[in-house]
Amino acid sequence: MPIDARLIMAGAEANEVFGRLVAKMEIDDLERARAAGMLVASIAEMMSAVLLLMGSPVQSHAPVLLRSMIEALVDLKCLVADERYLEQLEFNDLHQLVRVFRDFADDPRFMADENRAQQIAGMRARIEPRYEELRPGKAPIDAATRFRRAGMAGDYVAYRTYCTWSHNQLFALKGRHRPRGTIEMGAAMPQDTQRSVLTNAVSFYARALEVVPNFAINIEADEVREAINIVDALITNVLPPGWGVQ
Repeated sequence: MPIDARLIMAGAEANEVFGRLVAKMEIDDLERARAAGMLVASIAEMMSAVLLLMGSPVQSHAPVLLRSMIEALVDLKCLVADERYLEQLEFNDLHQLVRVFRDFADDPRFMADENRAQQIAGMRARIEPRYEELRPGKAPIDAATRFRRAGMAGDYVAYRTYCTWSHNQLFALKGRHRPRGTIEMGAAMPQDTQRSVLTNAVSFYARALEVVPNFAINIEADEVREAINIVDALITNVLPPGWGVQ
């Protein structure tokens, strides 16, 4: 199955349209606004990475990035909807770091190196007080709950599908390498899968931009809607008539 070059080119044009909005984005000097801006910037960068993979012989790894894109979109929507979510994001980071550093500290082979031991001790001294400060009343939030809080419960099944690609489950491995006596490498995905990956990546990017007027001081909702309409026309033009309509 050949790579759909027209689809990739339309995606690249769409990426340029959206990228101009991200490049001009100005935000208040508030930690919550900065966090929202960084999430949008990461989604923008992942869109570029998806396009690089989709135009290459290893395009079947692009769905891995869609998992990260939709996770960032969920966090963005939760952050804008609830000012307390910023502390939850910080707690999530620290919870993972504390577990990792404590596991390192419990590994005699790792800690036998004096420099490593000092580094781990220093990192723990910096992060564990803040972790304990945030800890009362908080716990890691599972993915399904975060999707519901973001108003994206309907996207959770798609997210789980992207997880199968990320975790190298047999479903994804068979799709990539088609083991029939030989093991294929660098095979393009089926045309419908290529379209699905690209259109979903564009959709996640568009939905992230719809949130931008909530924290950017120089971008209005009408400007975002105009960009989305341009992109919608670009992508629709390279899809078969009625594709994706249930």
